[in-house]
Amino acid sequence: MQYLSTRDSALRVSAQEAIVRGLAPQSGLFVPEAFPKADLEAWKSLSYPALAEKVLDGFLTDYSADFLHNATAATYGDAFGGKAGETVRVRDGLYSLELWHGPTCAFKDYALQLMPKLLVEAKKMLGRTETTPIQQAPAAPPRTPPPTAQPPLAHSYLATGKTILCREADAARFGSLADVDRPGVRVLYNPGGTNEDFVKTHLHHADCRVFARNAAIPDCIAAGKADV
Repeated sequence: MQYLSTRDSALRVSAQEAIVRGLAPQSGLFVPEAFPKADLEAWKSLSYPALAEKVLDGFLTDYSADFLHNATAATYGDAFGGKAGETVRVRDGLYSLELWHGPTCAFKDYALQLMPKLLVEAKKMLGRTETTPIQQAPAAPPRTPPPTAQPPLAHSYLATGKTILCREADAARFGSLADVDRPGVRVLYNPGGTNEDFVKTHLHHADCRVFARNAAIPDCIAAGKADV
């Protein structure tokens, strides 16, 4: 089986070369030149390690049968607690596929626990001895900035089940709903929920403004951009 570049169909490499390279030139991908035929009837009763071996055997034709057997058994056997590809019956005709039985409890274990074995074997077959750098994707940035030093907040509970959230210095100023519903009091609320319903029902004199990010409202109050 040869693998060709999505940037240049004339560039064809072996499976092990594609695995060692990772990406094709010009940020292309290596894709198989054909898709092997799957014998679904014969495979449907196989264990997950055995099924993985059959699938890989069609794509990684340069790897030995013994290597693929041992690699899939080691990857998807005891490391997954014997539950790789586990399906659980929910009700008649409906099953749930559990993908969290791997060593890190992540679905990515299915690929990332096997790939190092394929890479090491590929380098052996190609006679490559250089160190292979593994690039780790950066962690996603937090949705909101990390908390910084802010004025402490105080709150009091209303009989309605809502909370007055304000700066601690203003706690005495906003001790009741009537204290909040006054001209000049800046109130932020998020749209489309019970907070919006509450504001429209109970606050008629305060300066009430919609603020889309509900989780960021406390920061706005602490920074002095709103009162409640």
